[in-house]
Amino acid sequence: DYYIFPMHFQPEASTSAQATYFCDLENTVRNIAFSIPFPSKLLVKEHPHAVGLTPKSFYRKVSLLPNCEVISPFTNNISLLENSRGVITLTSTLGLQAAILGKPVYCFLESVSFSLDMF
Repeated sequence: DYYIFPMHFQPEASTSAQATYFCDLENTVRNIAFSIPFPSKLLVKEHPHAVGLTPKSFYRKVSLLPNCEVISPFTNNISLLENSRGVITLTSTLGLQAAILGKPVYCFLESVSFSLDMF
């Protein structure tokens, strides 16, 4: 019973321009973790090309959230998606993969958020 939040390579033009209010990933993860239904978990997956760039303090803080778990950036996306409740994202390929598999995708863009399962 989990949702996936794929972190984004930063700085990145698509997230900086299209998801301005969500670029602070620590606060975004905390807000998502406290907003998803209990007892769901939030799996936070680092972008594979950003390994080593995010401060260790970020991972410590996220790991202290009661329903958050940091997972390997090299975890297979398809097997991860199969058992998930959906993907919560800013602008990620994992969101596209989830949509193709028919999983809900919750995408935060600028001040508007929407879900692909609404369409």
